[in-house]
Parts: sequence; structure tokens; C-alpha cells
Amino acid sequence: MSGMYAPDDTLAWLIGQIEAMPDVNRILELGSGQSTAKLSRAIAGREGALLLSVEENPDYARDTVINLESAHLLNVAFVAYYPLADRTLAGETCRSYGFPVFETCLDFQVLFVDGPSTGGLARARAVLDARPLLAKGCLIVLDDANREDEQRCIAALSKHGVIWMDPIPTERGLAAGAWA
Repeated sequence: MSGMYAPDDTLAWLIGQIEAMPDVNRILELGSGQSTAKLSRAIAGREGALLLSVEENPDYARDTVINLESAHLLNVAFVAYYPLADRTLAGETCRSYGFPVFETCLDFQVLFVDGPSTGGLARARAVLDARPLLAKGCLIVLDDANREDEQRCIAALSKHGVIWMDPIPTERGLAAGAWA
């Protein structure tokens, strides 16, 4: 795969949260990889389980699908390749997912943000674009929260009403929150 991945301590924390919330059966993941299979396994036995993983790189998307197929998780997980597009946030242009307009809300209860990998405010833009797909009270989890760009994303999302928990100490930092 890409060599860029969510660290084990990040996934352990997130899977622990999912296990503590037995009604969670829908996860939206921004950035696919090893986390896709691990998060899919966490919800696989739940009624209506669905993990939608959005990936910017067609090779990573293909590799993730192969991994899911070998793990017999394609009944739970779907990987969607979305090329990046120029988007703006706070007057700054960034490369983020070119999400299609969905006709219906998919009510994802967890949003795991580990992409796009383009830096700047791209992840914040992606979260804002994904908002119509999220259930009320959706848990938003941002990986790599110790990086400067992610700190800027956290601040930008706060201005849009995301309330963050205290930082979660992991290898690269983890931020979790929800819209007020």
C-alpha cells in the first residue's frame, strides 16, 4: 500500500470508541488503506453495516479493494476513488476530494479523516464537504493532529461549529469532535 497509514494506536482508540457504541454501523473514511479493513471488521457483524472509504489515489483504492476482498469484507466496505479538485476554504485554495452531490443523506455515524494528503486546509474542506452525509452527532476523528496543517484544520472546523474533545495522545496526535 501507500506507506502512509493510520498508526496502530490511532486505530486502537477509534475501534475502542466504535465497540463502545453498539449502534454505530456506518463509517465514512477519508483516505483508504490498512484502516479500511480494520474499521470494516469493527462493524462487520452489525445490521446494515457500511464503510465507505474515499480515496484520491486510484492505485491505493485498487490495493485496498484487493485487501478487502482477501479479508472477505466487500459485503461491508466500499472504496470510492474521487480525484482531487481545487477547493477553497478561508480564502485558501487547496486540493481536496471532488465529492459528488448526493440526493440523500447517508447518515454516517463516524467520520475518520486520514486524507486527502495534500496539506493546507484540504482535510477541513473535505470534512465540510462531507457534512451532508453525516448523522447528527457524528463522531469526527482527525488523524495526524500534531501536524501544523491539521492544527489549522482543527481551528478552521472550530469556526464552523465543530466542538473538539481534549487531544488524544497518539503517535501522531488524534483529534475527535462533533458539530454542536
